[in-house]
Amino acid sequence: MRKGTAKWHDLTSVRLGEAGGGLLLLFLLSEIFYLVLAWRFPLPRLYATNPPVDFAKLTHYAWGAAAGLLAAYVLLFAALARVLWFDKQGVNGVDVRWIKGGAALFAVTLFFLYPIFAIDMLMYAVRTRLWLLYGANPLLTFPAQFQDPWIGLTGEWATTASGYSPLWEMLAVVPGWFTEPHHFAAHLMGLKGIALAAFLGDVWVLDRVLQQVWPRTRGWRLLYFAWNPLVLLELVGNGHNDAVMLFFLLLSLWFFWQEREVAAHASLGLAVLIKLTPVFLWPFLWLWGVVRRPSWRARLWYSAWVGGLVVLTGLPFLVFLWPDPRPWQALRESDFAGRSLQALGILIAMALHVPHAFTRVQRGLRLVFWVAYGLLLVWAWRGFRRDREAGVRAAGLRLVQAWLVVLFLLLLLFASNWRPWYTTWVLALAALAPLPMWHWGAFALSFTAATGDVFWTFIRWRLRQHLTPLIAHLLGVPWVFGVPLIAGWLGRNRGPSPDDG
Repeated sequence: MRKGTAKWHDLTSVRLGEAGGGLLLLFLLSEIFYLVLAWRFPLPRLYATNPPVDFAKLTHYAWGAAAGLLAAYVLLFAALARVLWFDKQGVNGVDVRWIKGGAALFAVTLFFLYPIFAIDMLMYAVRTRLWLLYGANPLLTFPAQFQDPWIGLTGEWATTASGYSPLWEMLAVVPGWFTEPHHFAAHLMGLKGIALAAFLGDVWVLDRVLQQVWPRTRGWRLLYFAWNPLVLLELVGNGHNDAVMLFFLLLSLWFFWQEREVAAHASLGLAVLIKLTPVFLWPFLWLWGVVRRPSWRARLWYSAWVGGLVVLTGLPFLVFLWPDPRPWQALRESDFAGRSLQALGILIAMALHVPHAFTRVQRGLRLVFWVAYGLLLVWAWRGFRRDREAGVRAAGLRLVQAWLVVLFLLLLLFASNWRPWYTTWVLALAALAPLPMWHWGAFALSFTAATGDVFWTFIRWRLRQHLTPLIAHLLGVPWVFGVPLIAGWLGRNRGPSPDDG
């Protein structure tokens, strides 16, 4: 017995390195939490609940449930932070198969979880039924136009069309084809399968990039993303299509560092065809190709074929949005605001009786965004020119930083309606970032986004008589966005060494 125990200790010491105890504790805490959620709120039992429910409704808004969830978040994020920043040398010595295996186990556990923090996956399925059963274009029609037994699952979004891109709608229809439209539970499990496969693909591609770019801190950076509770709960637990978008986004970076430009641009185009957000990132990828070419003729030829890929990416949009794109929800996102810095600004302006507060604040913040975006392009151009001598690795790290700034600006200034799963975009890129400020800031954002969601969906509802929209935003917005900005500033000189060779 003692010999067997000693052998197991030796094996885990070799595979897990100095971080063995902390990593095993984090693994156990995470798996217990995900098992409890999946057992308490199973998708096969709750999928038919109509209208849909969330964690707050399922627990009847009990204060104990909210406190328990917040305590679990604090415990998990604290355990992860301890391993990442106090056992970072040990984590870098870990056999990454442990990290990938743990992520896979967590994801499989969450495969059975009902989407208790967002109903988007239910909306994916209902909109797909519009296509399968009624021949309706999900980007131009909305669920309430049809008499379908599952329309109630779309909740307050029953009168809005899809805001996603064409490739996602084509992918989401696949489970419906295989399960037949009348087997709704199987359809939902199929969508969960897509989310699970996409998350595992994210982890795989990220690991391949890390092997090439950050081999010495590969374990730390992979753990940073793959075991983050927010990433797992949103991408797999809630089944968001952001996992698919991130797969193509990370694939684009992988091809970039392999100097396969056509594949990098094509992958980014596929990301845009899942969700529109990466379109803001594309000019920076194009800019590096322009800078690295020695002649204007070569630059024009390069820009021409990149433009051709952009046109090919746009063709599915033209097909799906013809002849009138106005019902497409992506064009109507600015019609409402909530939980965002933009919403806070609007509420303050309204309290001060500023005329046309909504329009003025929204336009003002977006003007700031576009000015910052232009300055960032200039910064990238000048940096890429210096990176020509340093090589593609340095250029790739600059590209990652430019993309991170764009995403932060989008979340802070451009987005009118904030959702916590947007943080997964930032975390995936922060895992590749060279500067510790990105690691600290993005990690803090994942914590404030998760805990902030409890505030918005639970606490604010319970105290709605006391928490007016303005007061709620004065509390919630600084917590979600202010704390990460402070954490990024304080952590700018800490974390794993950027000199990874």
